[in-house]
Amino acid sequence: MEGSVYKNNPSNNSMHYNDSYTVGILNPPDKLAKKVWYSYNEGQKEYGQMQNDLYVGYKNAKPLSKSKIPLIMKISSAIVLLCLGICNYKKIGSFFSKLFKKTPIQANPIDPTV
Repeated sequence: MEGSVYKNNPSNNSMHYNDSYTVGILNPPDKLAKKVWYSYNEGQKEYGQMQNDLYVGYKNAKPLSKSKIPLIMKISSAIVLLCLGICNYKKIGSFFSKLFKKTPIQANPIDPTV
């Protein structure tokens, strides 16, 4: 009864309830893998070769970037600032001209009427 309820539900069509499953045949290997025995000297030699390969690979690798800001973000922000500067160059120029404009120096800053 329960199986037919699940099977007749249209939302469960892809679930394949009560279908037979096909299982493949497992074939065991013909023989076990051959064990390799190393002498101490041979093991030290291979270990040294492995360490040498790691050292050479490490020296040839590119250094890691220590910057927290990616390079593309730096470049894009520089381009945006440059574009903003070009678009507003008159306003920026007038700001700096006002900033460095010479003002007359008064003789007595406390009493300007003197």
